[in-house]
Amino acid sequence: QYALDHDEHKNVMDMACWYYKSDDIRFIEVSRTIFDRTSDSGRFDGFHSTRYIGNLAFYLALNGNITPMLNWFGGKGKIAEAARLILLQKTLHPTWRYDVSEE
Repeated sequence: QYALDHDEHKNVMDMACWYYKSDDIRFIEVSRTIFDRTSDSGRFDGFHSTRYIGNLAFYLALNGNITPMLNWFGGKGKIAEAARLILLQKTLHPTWRYDVSEE
């Protein structure tokens, strides 16, 4: 908990990968907690350019919650990454639609 409170999400994921197999319920719980907290906070910088960014994107798309990551990509000018995230979302949820608003 201390590590998560100090934005050490990547390090916690590294430790979880070291200690647990990917199908272990504890690994799944740790991953969910980290991915949910990352999405809620909108702090994707710690995962970008790591081996976990794909897992995080898939988790968010699978659960229909790509908006925070999509906004982060848009804010960073990463249009190609945003497009790939939308493609993933549409692949998993073919009837998904997103209304774009100007703010």
